[in-house]
Amino acid sequence: TLAKLAFFDFYIIPLAKKLKECGVFGSAASEYLDYALENRRRWEEEGTEIARKMVLENDSLLAKTVPPQNEAVPAQSKDDALAKGSSSEGSPKKAESPKNDVPAELCPPKEAAPTESPVSSIDSPGELV
Repeated sequence: TLAKLAFFDFYIIPLAKKLKECGVFGSAASEYLDYALENRRRWEEEGTEIARKMVLENDSLLAKTVPPQNEAVPAQSKDDALAKGSSSEGSPKKAESPKNDVPAELCPPKEAAPTESPVSSIDSPGELV
């Protein structure tokens, strides 16, 4: 929590003070400073406990969605993968190229390579053709 308090002390609160001094936001800047000071005070008093609860809630959500380590599918060894990848004649299967799942309309158009360097189109310094 020290890093969070330092963030308030060295960034948020000085920024709110500068906003108040410059007067651009009118009376709202005074409210920003008050809120920054109050948030810092609350973080100092309650921050550690709130963060701990959030971590516990996140861990419990993950436990519901991610299978335990002992239920994970074991990784294949190289020999197993080769044995499964070979055909009945004993020759290994060709590796398939990865599929591009991005729809063509979302891909940028393929442009042809330029035939001429942009520098060669300059006739004289300072003049473009």
